[in-house]
Amino acid sequence: ERLNQEASEQYELDEMIERESSVAQEKTDAEQKAQENAERLHEEVSEEGRRIIQEEKLAQLEEEARGLKQVKFRANRDASTVTPEMLEDVKELLSLFGLPFVQSPME
Repeated sequence: ERLNQEASEQYELDEMIERESSVAQEKTDAEQKAQENAERLHEEVSEEGRRIIQEEKLAQLEEEARGLKQVKFRANRDASTVTPEMLEDVKELLSLFGLPFVQSPME
């Protein structure tokens, strides 16, 4: 009978060890799954952050392009227009250098 009791106790110990091993494996699996989920979430957040930064940079570049277009427009407008002041300045410079010039009636 004592042998049966020892065998029974050994069987219970083996079962406890097996359950603890199973619980430890489940814990390890859960930790691994949590780590994978954390890494995936980090990647998603990083990707979203990069997308937001790219959108902000694009908006800045578009704003800069609008500003440059305005500057170009003004520069072209100013370059294609001769003001009366500019005409007088040219006449004065030509006179100061002693260069003759003819002013047409249309000027």
